[in-house]
Amino acid sequence: MSTLPGGLELRTARPSDLDQVGALLVERGEEPDALDHRLVVEGELGWDACAVVVDGDRVVSTATLLDETVRVGDIVLPAGQVELVATDRAYEGRGLVRALMGWAHGRSRDRGHLLQVMIGIPYFYRLFGYEYAIDIPRARALREAAPPAGGATEHPSRDTGRQVLRDATTADVPALVALQDTARGLGEPLTIVHRPLTVPGRAWADLLEPGGADATQYYAASRVWSGSTPTCTHRTPSSSAPCSRR
Repeated sequence: MSTLPGGLELRTARPSDLDQVGALLVERGEEPDALDHRLVVEGELGWDACAVVVDGDRVVSTATLLDETVRVGDIVLPAGQVELVATDRAYEGRGLVRALMGWAHGRSRDRGHLLQVMIGIPYFYRLFGYEYAIDIPRARALREAAPPAGGATEHPSRDTGRQVLRDATTADVPALVALQDTARGLGEPLTIVHRPLTVPGRAWADLLEPGGADATQYYAASRVWSGSTPTCTHRTPSSSAPCSRR
């Protein structure tokens, strides 16, 4: 724990902070952010992965450090990524994000990360020592509307079969893991993979069915003549700009 100007304190988050952190992330970001945060702190990384700035009992700013893997050809580098950053509007301009970034970089160093990566607001993170390093290829857009809960949307494929767009389920996990492994082998010179997804099946199941909700909006498209094996998946993207810091 460290004391900041104005009597504020920066400390590791606690289970009792969960609701406040979630509410702050939703207010300053998107509704799925609260569930993404819970998946991190209640998962393998635990509460030590998240820090908060508090004013008394009130959470006014937060950030989370993820473990990542950066692959450069055949070289695998442990890396950190700061995510789920939010500050209460009434506390902006007081250096709280800078303090949290300092915490995150220190934790990243202690965890043996060789660099930090950031996908976020263009130019903003240059304030914290980041520079542009990686072009992220555009993914194929999912142009159809999301299917209704429990439903499926059919659309014609380019071949003789039909595709059915539906929510992915835990039954699709083996195919999703295989597709991800295939995507890693497509010859991209540099890739970034969330480290939890390197454990086949476990993290996919957490993402698809965290308490009945779906924070990350995965869908499966399957050929009706080839059973239920997904042929592609999609994760709703956010506006991003790739940066790195050593």
